[in-house]
Amino acid sequence: MAEISRSARLRFRGVELLTLSACDTAISGEGAGLEIEGLGVLAQNKGATSVIASLWAVADDTTPRFMQVFYESVVSGQQSKAAALREAQLEMIRSGEASHSFYWAPFVLMGNWR
Repeated sequence: MAEISRSARLRFRGVELLTLSACDTAISGEGAGLEIEGLGVLAQNKGATSVIASLWAVADDTTPRFMQVFYESVVSGQQSKAAALREAQLEMIRSGEASHSFYWAPFVLMGNWR
């Protein structure tokens, strides 16, 4: 992350939505109140309009479905990013097998929610 931060060439300007669906992309191990200063915040500081990142390790078996529902909602253009995130969360809750918050709650939307 330090290398990305220092790089003048690496920018995310023009990126409307950057999805960081890997584990712990919204947090850092820095402590002292900087836990939320992870890769997601760094991407925003480098120009990304919106970032979806995770607060903890995500499940490999359910995250693809979560992202599929989210992106179907975003691409349709009928919902804001925030509403699409909510729809993906509700879909996971309704699914039964992934209704525990471990599966649907790690993702946060930072930046422009529209």
